[in-house]
Amino acid sequence: MRLSKMFSKSLPVPDNVRPFWFTSSGPITPISITTVMTMDDMDSLENMATLWQAVQALSRLRREYESRPVLGKYVDVHVILLPEHTTRIRLQGARNVARLFSRSPYVMHTPISLLWLSSASSVTHASFAVVDLLDQGHALVAPTFAFPKRNHVQRDVFPTERDGMMEWVDAGRMGLLDHHWPLNAGPTSYAEWRQATEPYLVTEYDYHYGPVYITKKEDHPWCEERFDDQLPACIYTTFLNGADFYVLHDVFIIRSGLEPENELTESERMIQDSMYKNYRIEQCAFYARQFDQQGVYDTERASHVKQECIKALRKEKIV
Repeated sequence: MRLSKMFSKSLPVPDNVRPFWFTSSGPITPISITTVMTMDDMDSLENMATLWQAVQALSRLRREYESRPVLGKYVDVHVILLPEHTTRIRLQGARNVARLFSRSPYVMHTPISLLWLSSASSVTHASFAVVDLLDQGHALVAPTFAFPKRNHVQRDVFPTERDGMMEWVDAGRMGLLDHHWPLNAGPTSYAEWRQATEPYLVTEYDYHYGPVYITKKEDHPWCEERFDDQLPACIYTTFLNGADFYVLHDVFIIRSGLEPENELTESERMIQDSMYKNYRIEQCAFYARQFDQQGVYDTERASHVKQECIKALRKEKIV
């Protein structure tokens, strides 16, 4: 039973979903991009499909779909009809829809607005060791590079090779972007990326961490839909569930650096941040109890729960 039928003040739910409104004609690939778009994102979608050239699962219909051949070949479109008087889609639920209807065994959770990304072949031709990480339930991070937020920055020229990117970052022309941190200062760790010759483990995880990441379509928690737009919440439960995050050293994404972390208003952001603090502790308790009941609390799988619960409880001065 829907909560909106039980509680009159519940938020409206977009329950009219039409999967595969359009289905791509290209072959199914090992990894699909999943992204969410609005009616103004057609150019960004076409750019993404051209660069990636693999099947993508989307959450909004584009009127121009049939007039752009690259979309017909590489993009699946799923339509979500919003409830009356709703002005903005709730991205958490849309992310789940895109993942649910993906036709690939692995999904790459990606924002719609980007300047460049590595092609599908550069990701899908990864070593067996990398694919094995996904099959073991771990996640891969595609590092995102962006321009610094300052005036007179030319954002239509950028390097697309690893060596060139290192030169630009070292010169201060670009930086490794993790929202919530200054450039090059987030958990993805530019210092480690620069030295890496293979995927490396994220060792400084934080519950605000929200990178572009790849997982198996199955066997991972879904994004929490109580939030409008909180990508770190999707990653947080994946982390608590036992997944390690490994950063790809030879694949990356480029954004302008002007994109906000989310599209919330200031008041909405304050409410969501408060909810997320409570959610952090709630999920710690949930997974600790689940692992205890399953008899795995004393195994390596529960190490992230122990690590994060101690940090969360200490921060809230509960222990």
